[in-house]
Amino acid sequence: MVSLKCCINTFLKWKGSPKIWVVGAFLVFYIYNLTSPIVAFCKDVGYPITPWLFPYFFSNSSTSLLLMLAFVLFLCDAPFLDQQQMLVLIRTGRYKWAIGQLLYIAFSSFLYFLAIYVLSLLFALPHLQLTNEWGKIIGTLTQTNAGQNYGIMSLSFNVMNYYTPARAMLMSFTLMWGIGIFLGDFMFFVNLRRNKSLGVGGATAFVLLPALLHFEIFYKFSYLSPVSWGNLSLIASGLSPKLTHTYAYIALFLSNTALIILILWTIPNRELTVEVEGP
Repeated sequence: MVSLKCCINTFLKWKGSPKIWVVGAFLVFYIYNLTSPIVAFCKDVGYPITPWLFPYFFSNSSTSLLLMLAFVLFLCDAPFLDQQQMLVLIRTGRYKWAIGQLLYIAFSSFLYFLAIYVLSLLFALPHLQLTNEWGKIIGTLTQTNAGQNYGIMSLSFNVMNYYTPARAMLMSFTLMWGIGIFLGDFMFFVNLRRNKSLGVGGATAFVLLPALLHFEIFYKFSYLSPVSWGNLSLIASGLSPKLTHTYAYIALFLSNTALIILILWTIPNRELTVEVEGP
């Protein structure tokens, strides 16, 4: 209960955090720009879009890169230590405070990806059709070049061909949520031991790594790239034979468990200080 209160206390700081507002504004602007050409296409052809765009956002290298860079900014100040948090830490103890911050990373990661999904639905209104099928729009955009004239992002045929909509949505969301927790916990751990610039730099390197592997000769190493584990198109393609759905879930579970253990092992022995801003 104490740890949960620490988590809620960190959420309450959103109102006065410019970083949160910047990331929120980016998501609204970017998701609108991704969906508005699709809505224009829907108007012209007379068919609605189905609520299954989310998996395509993270199977497209460009959109995934920008959304995950924004996520790094979202949690870049882990472990979220300021003067007020220092008072909370002193009152609750290091372990309970650290668990509260880990809960915050998990919940805020969930909310980040949920916001992306909800925004994709809101901006598709009133051309949205709730159905458990991919629909004509996604089918057309994945199998033809009809979207090029509208500036629509590339939609992978592998996702539609290999997965049912509900399965793709569930797997994409849970994998991206796990990846978000991994990046947040990674920054938490590195920032505890070193400095924030190193933690953010390392997380940014993880986000950029899929772009470096975006060549056929290097695809086979994607199983070593955590952010690539949420790319359903890549998993379905077989270009990285070791990268399977089972591997992605097990690797995320083990990586996140290891980071949590390292954080809780490190927290009692670290000198925790707050940088005081100048006048």
